Amino acid sequence: MPESITKRDLVSPQLPKLFIGPWVGEFGIELLHWQGVARAAAKSRIWGEVVVASWPDREFFYSDFADRFVPFTPPTFHTAGANCHGFDTGRHFWEEELNEARGDVWLKAYGDPRDYLETVTHAASSSEFRDFSVGTSRPTNIFDILIHARATTKHNQGHKNWPVQHWENLVDALPTTWRVASIGD
Repeated sequence: MPESITKRDLVSPQLPKLFIGPWVGEFGIELLHWQGVARAAAKSRIWGEVVVASWPDREFFYSDFADRFVPFTPPTFHTAGANCHGFDTGRHFWEEELNEARGDVWLKAYGDPRDYLETVTHAASSSEFRDFSVGTSRPTNIFDILIHARATTKHNQGHKNWPVQHWENLVDALPTTWRVASIGD
């Protein structure tokens, strides 16, 4: 592509638009699942424009394939999977962007549970992921295993926590020669 032509110049008002999101869930699920689904959907056909909405600090997830990023912060952090309707109070900006007659598509992770199952199926069959470590230096400390012990206090999410004693038992059961690191709470 000549340097004078940018990705934005190629946006077509005649071709269908793909609107992805808004993602309002957890960082880990967005990193390990949703952005892969979004990337696969964006590459699935020729779109007039690919627009992604997510948390303001997550644009880097989508910069390699989205024509436009729309920062979105939901009114509450208390979101829970397919029942994430804390911001469903009428028509929203992303719905104004969609033109059904043109064939625009809204890929959303939450809403009707049947829609969510479709995205899970799509993810299992064709997700594509980006290596976010490219260009970064290797850590000086190398570990044999990395543990992410979850301890969330979000609304109706406590059932996902594994008791601390279980994590301690797991670590005690690992070979003593292993270098173990932990992330999370």
